[in-house]
Amino acid sequence: MNRYTPFQIIFCTAMIVSAMQITNYTAYTTPADYLSQYLGTDGIVIENALLTATYDPDIHYGSAGTFTGGEAINQGNSIMNEGTVLSSGYVNHLQGNSNVSDNISGYLAAGGDPDLDALLDQGITSRDATALEFDFHVVEEGTFDLSLSYIFGSDEYDEYATSSYTDLFGIFVNERGNLEKRNIATIPVTSTPVSIGTINLDINSSMYHSNDLTDYPDGNTLFSNEMDGFTDPFTASFTARGNTLYHMKIAVADAAPSNSDERGWDSWLLLGAHSFTYAPHAVPEPSAPILLFTGLILSALLFINTRRS
Repeated sequence: MNRYTPFQIIFCTAMIVSAMQITNYTAYTTPADYLSQYLGTDGIVIENALLTATYDPDIHYGSAGTFTGGEAINQGNSIMNEGTVLSSGYVNHLQGNSNVSDNISGYLAAGGDPDLDALLDQGITSRDATALEFDFHVVEEGTFDLSLSYIFGSDEYDEYATSSYTDLFGIFVNERGNLEKRNIATIPVTSTPVSIGTINLDINSSMYHSNDLTDYPDGNTLFSNEMDGFTDPFTASFTARGNTLYHMKIAVADAAPSNSDERGWDSWLLLGAHSFTYAPHAVPEPSAPILLFTGLILSALLFINTRRS
């Protein structure tokens, strides 16, 4: 579990005045286009957006939307002050500046997602999925490094950190025409997917922030939001060719045994506004041994040519 200095505690307490504000996707005329374009920046064309989400007109709650007030969780990373949010329950449960429930849940009665199912063990399937997907390309020639900033949080922290039946998410990328999709939402410098089971109080705890009500009997949790725990701001990154069409799917869902109709507590995937960016692909500098070996070869060739002349 993270240990906080007095300065950090004062800083986090000050952030409580910044309440998270949520807008349902139904507020937008073309929600799929709006939510996807909200992520983009100049130089990346986003098109053919599709949103799979749920809305309950009786309570006016939905499973996708936009957020502001991310200062409460962004750990100083301003790119996460606002953006797009997807949930396995209701995004509206993030509204406000306090943690009101240890196990909040929005029952969507929605189906799962096949790409998320591929991340699960046999006998477990996803349900109550929310997904945003779109085609995109960089409008330049060359090879580029693309990235998207996000935070994952859940009310299933910390109770279900060791369970096989936890909410999950993925950020999948593939080149159009290539059916092989890659999940780029991984722990930095690893290929391990970010999840409740891979980042929590006991595993990779330096990347995790506990906000569980059970740790704060008076209800005054350290961070001013509903999530019982959440990750550091992360960057999902990959390399792509310019002027080449790619597809991205961003999805979050509950998971439970295939032979049951169980639903879990809510989880949320927050995506930084205009954080989908690109830069020229960085070619690593040659290592010292390679430079030395190359120098020896060139010296030997020069010596041979000198002898011949």
